[in-house]
Amino acid sequence: MATITLGATPNLSSAVTGLDKGSPLSGSNSQKAGGASGGAFADLVKGVANETLEASKAADQASVAAVHGKISDLELVHTMKEAEISLQRFKSVYERTKESLDKILNMNI
Repeated sequence: MATITLGATPNLSSAVTGLDKGSPLSGSNSQKAGGASGGAFADLVKGVANETLEASKAADQASVAAVHGKISDLELVHTMKEAEISLQRFKSVYERTKESLDKILNMNI
């Protein structure tokens, strides 16, 4: 997750491109040698949840800083957009997990 430094110019391209190599959804940490494992999936979910929490905290701090005039409107919008994108990633992981569980539960054994 990108961190926002007060007074720094935001990198809007990272918000637009979405997934990068360090992202929990990129797959770089989601598979072990020989395929995916349960621990890797738990790490993926934990990583996405932590990213969402940190982005939300950054957005809260940015909104307070904007009220006090410490950051520009552009920085506030960028931070809020990062939080929104992170929440969308979390929602996507949640929905796909739920769909997979529903498929497993509906299997004929």
